[in-house]
This record gives sequence, C-alpha cells and structure tokens, in this order.
Amino acid sequence: MSRLALYYLGPPHITLNTNRVAVRLTKANALLAYLAVAPQPHSRDTLATLLWPETDSEHARTSLRSIVSALNSTLGREWLLTTHTHIALNRDAEVWLDVALFEGSLQACCTHGHEKNETCPRCIPALQEAVALYRGDFLSGFSLADSLAFDEWQLAQSERLRDLQLHALTRLSEHFSAPEHPQLERAIHYARRRVDLDPYIEPAHQRLIQLYLQAGQRVEALRQYQTCVHILEHEFAIPPSPETMALYRQAQEIKPHQALPTDLAVSVQPTGPAQPAPSSAPFVGREAESQAVDFLLRSTNTCRMVTLVGPGGIGKTRLAYEVAQTLQSTFQDGVIAINLESVDHSDFIAATIAEALNLVPEQNAVAQVLAALAPRHSLLLLDNFDHLIHGVALVGDILQRAPRLKLLVTSQEPLHLQGEWLVRVTGLDFPDAQSADDPSDYSAIQLFLHIAQQSNPGFHPTAEDWPWIARICRLVDGMPLGIGLAARWVRLLSCREIALKIEDNLEFLATSLRDIPERHRSIRAVFEHTWALLAATERQAFADMSVFVGGFREEAAQQVADVGLPALLALVDRGLLQRQTSGRYDRHPLLWHFASEKLGAHPVHRAVIQMRHCSYYTAFLKEQLSHVRQTAATTGVAKATLALIEADIQNIRAALHWAVTQQQGSDIAQALEQLYYDYERQGWLRPESDSTQRSITPSG
Repeated sequence: MSRLALYYLGPPHITLNTNRVAVRLTKANALLAYLAVAPQPHSRDTLATLLWPETDSEHARTSLRSIVSALNSTLGREWLLTTHTHIALNRDAEVWLDVALFEGSLQACCTHGHEKNETCPRCIPALQEAVALYRGDFLSGFSLADSLAFDEWQLAQSERLRDLQLHALTRLSEHFSAPEHPQLERAIHYARRRVDLDPYIEPAHQRLIQLYLQAGQRVEALRQYQTCVHILEHEFAIPPSPETMALYRQAQEIKPHQALPTDLAVSVQPTGPAQPAPSSAPFVGREAESQAVDFLLRSTNTCRMVTLVGPGGIGKTRLAYEVAQTLQSTFQDGVIAINLESVDHSDFIAATIAEALNLVPEQNAVAQVLAALAPRHSLLLLDNFDHLIHGVALVGDILQRAPRLKLLVTSQEPLHLQGEWLVRVTGLDFPDAQSADDPSDYSAIQLFLHIAQQSNPGFHPTAEDWPWIARICRLVDGMPLGIGLAARWVRLLSCREIALKIEDNLEFLATSLRDIPERHRSIRAVFEHTWALLAATERQAFADMSVFVGGFREEAAQQVADVGLPALLALVDRGLLQRQTSGRYDRHPLLWHFASEKLGAHPVHRAVIQMRHCSYYTAFLKEQLSHVRQTAATTGVAKATLALIEADIQNIRAALHWAVTQQQGSDIAQALEQLYYDYERQGWLRPESDSTQRSITPSG
C-alpha cells in the first residue's frame, strides 16, 4: 500500500513511499497543506477564493481544477477526494502528517488524569517525540505572495504550533532539572532549544543561565548572560532585569575552573596537548594537508596564520586539532585551542579568549586579551570562526600585538587578512568507478569500515559490498561527516540499500547520536548552517547554478545564472565550488542537490533559469556542430570541437530533455538529428533503460 508523508514543521517537503516528491506548483503545495492541516471537506468556492482572491470566480475555479489535476498526476489519485462541490484529503489512505503526530503526542500527555500543565513520567516520551518532530516553524520559507488570506492562515498555524513547542520544551527542561531526578545536560538541551526558538524572552535566558550554574558551567553561564544583554540592548534598548543581573553576579562569584568545561574544547597548559571534541573515529588520510600546515607553522618564519577552509562536515576541526597536537612542543607556551561554535556574536570573541586564559573579567576584554597574548610564544587555534567573520579585526590586532604568536583558524571562508595562508580541506580520497585498486587503500573507505564495524561489529564486507561502499564514498564526495552518517546504517541496511537511499533522499543522512553537535547530526543541518552564512547574492548564485549538470564554464555561469567572477570566487573560497585545471567549475554532489531544492522552492524563477540553460546549451550545441561540419576535413580541429561538446554533454542532454518535455521550439529536432549522428560516431549512445542520467533519443 502506498504511503504519503507530509513534512510541514520546517521547510515543507513530501515523500511518497520514502521517495521525495517535488510538487512544482506553489499553489498546489498550498492546497495540499491546507487540506492536510484542516482535514474536513472544503467547498471548491472557498478554496478558489482562498488561493486566488483577486481573480474572478470562474477563472479561480478553473485554476483550482488545474492544480488538483497536477496533484493527482504527481502523487496519484488516491490521496484527494473530490466531488463537484467539495475537496478533501482522503483520510482512509495512508497519510502521515508531522503536524498531526506532533499535536497527537502532546494531546497524549493530557490523558493521565492530572492537570493539563503537569508532567508525569508517562508524559516524557510523548513530549520528546513531539519536540523531535518540530524541525522549524510551520511551512518555514513558504508563502503565497498574492493570497493574504492563506498567509494569515499560515501565520496563525505557525504561531499556534510554535507556542505548543515552546511549552513542551519548557516542561521537558523543568522535568529533567527537578531535584528528585536531575539530568542537567538534558534540561540544558531543552532550555537551549527554547531560547533558540524564541530568543526575545528574558526569563528563558534566566532559566538557561540557572541551569548552566547548577551544572557548574560558569563559562557558558556568563556567555549566555552576554547573549541576553546583547539582545535586550540591540532589539529593545533596555538593560537586563535585576533577576538577570543577580544571576550574573552569582556567576562572577564562582571561582573559575582550573580545568575548563570540556565542551569548550580548550587547553592552555604549556605542556598539555590540544584536545578536539571527543571522537571515536580514527584520523585517516590528510597527509598532504597535515604536512602543509605543519611546514607553514613550524618551518616558515613568514607565515603567522593558517586558515583551514572548507564546507561544513569536511573535517577541518579534526585536522586542526591533530596538527596542533603535533606542534605542541614547538611553542614554548603551548597551544591555546578555543572552540567558537557556541559564541553567538563577534563581540564575545575577546571575552571567550579571556575565559580560556583564566583572566579575571574586565570591562575592556579586547585590551585585556591583547595584553595577555603579547608576550606569548604560542599557537592560538580558533575553531569554527565562520559565523563570527565580523570579528576579524580582533584577529588582525592579535597578529600585530603578539609577534611570537601564530594562529591556526578553521572557517568556511577565508578571513581575508594580509598575513593569512590558506589550506583548502576537501573530502578524503576514494576510488573512481573504473578503479581496479584495492578499495581498502583509500582513506574514505577506511573511515567507512571503521565506523560501520563500530556500529555493527559483525559487519564484514562481501565482494558484492565493495563497489557499493565505493559508490557511497563517491556520493558524499569523501566528506567525513557524510561517510560517518552513512556507515552507521549498516546495522539495519545493506551497502547497496544505503547507496540507493542516499541518491534518493538527502534526509537519509542523519543520526540520533546525542554526543554529536546538533548542527552535525544530519547533512541537511550542516548545509542549512552553511546556507545561513552566505550573503543573499551568494545564496541566489549558488541556487541558480544548481541547474548545471556535470560542471560548467565561467561563460555559462554568466549567461545562464548572471553570476560573475566575484560570486564564483566567493563560492570557491567557501569550498562550495571547485575550479578544475581545465577552467571548468564543479561541485560537491550533495551540496548541489541541496542547492537544487532551494531553487525548486521558487518554481517561476526556476523555470526562467531552466529556459536560460536550455537556450544557452542548444545555441552552444548548434554552433559547435556547425563548426564540426565546416572543419570536417581538418581532423584535429573537428576533434577539439567534439571534445568541447563532450565536456558539456550532460548539460546538453539536460537542456534538450527540458526543451522536448516543455515543447520548446520546432528547431530542436534538427539539432537532435545532428546530435544523434555525432553521438553514434563518438560512441555516446546508451540504452534508454540506463536511469543514472537523462536519456535523449533522436525522436525526442
């Protein structure tokens, strides 16, 4: 039996039998969401007015029939019940709705015979299930620009569901901090989520500060106080309340820990090694990067600062700490290693460094830190700097004021300082599809095997498994986080099933492990974090360029996506694009899939980009084929031209496929006929059953 899953808590997406489905019309998505959340039958007139308020009733009803037809075509006819007068979602079909499960789990907490707001042990599993379902606000990122009524309904649902989530998080935090069964880490987790969801409520900050103090986490308590003060000053222009100030004084009176909290990942002892966040995975590969960083920081007097640059999940942090540990004895005053991940604003960088150095807090933390670092012969490791890029001036000041100090920074983009040396961190090495080498010689596969056997000690790859393991590593482009998330599934799935699910659904790469930072618990979380760090123009460029298949040239980026060299450079700097020696640009396949989803969220704009892509590559194809015919007698020139076509053959296939399916232009047939001739001559033809790429045949 078919199963339709509707995910509306957060950015909306739909799966049918676990396969992600793209409903391309915005108003078809709106209709489906409305019918799912408001389950009773609705009259066609009501729905038409809701979705097309500015259109006359006859045209609105016609448009409604069109999107119902589109939904039936995309999903199948069993999901909607329609009559001449009404439309409803078929509740007898197997429809899974996260909103319904979220509300049902919360309602289950009211059936134990106690007051509505009381929490008993039987409530806890239901509350935890509910808050886990809440990926974000209702239909986050979705709206209908021309329907005020729908937007008002969406806003009301969003506020109602958000209030339920806030209340559930509060109940969980209070339960796990109760004196009779304290579990402070869990209490802090839920209190932290509550603050993140609604950061403008001062009592929520107070509650989190209290929990940090109860847990002995003075640094985090002070940092949370600073965050609260910053929000109150910048958003409301008001000082903190007396209750908040009292908590601050309480935190100041506590003697700083000699051994700082492990979740800050700091080591300042001259002889102690820098310790990364705990990891059970081995450190494999990275010989070239490790040697480059070691040489620059140990042997090169002109290099004062190295930045490890690469996308999230690529392994920058692990590499930085491994290198720092080998350099410990090189620096007389050791390594100062600071994880900036939980620092919310660049204003707090200096205070965080001061805490790491066990300095007594002063009003001017910047001057205090510069004075403390000035005489040191140390390596200062600043991990996860990417979200604090506006604080780069402090790094420059440190370099000027502390001449014997060197810096190692990890970031998703360069800091763009004059003394900065860049080392780009890419995926671990993996075999290509045609490799005959021993797969276990590749570091990506070594990492997969270690994590797989840790998850399932009985796992031993068979001859059938090896090609699929290599394919998994290729699909994630050697990304250590992706490899780890995939490998843990061997306790349930075969290697073949894991590879196919990665190809099918980005949501598959996720983990429920609690000791992994929240933004690293899924590939989507990593990519959303990266997306949030991009400027608006960079987001648009990255999304628009997802229309390319198999790489592209600078000219194509300019013509199709209106992206010039500055934007390309910015994305290359962040590791989101790679420039090949040929001059073409390529990208991480999973990141490209994510970017394609972002483009797909705007169907009208996507159609414009696809049309530009089609126009560019059909014109390119015609020009090159004409050149081939004109230079047929000059074998070398003709071969060079065919090589240009071959380099972009996947883009050409995609463009022609779109042209044929959209019935764009009668002159496509002539190009297809000539292309078939050149396909046959070059041996590029393949059976239509090959589903790994789009298939173009002469007849279209």
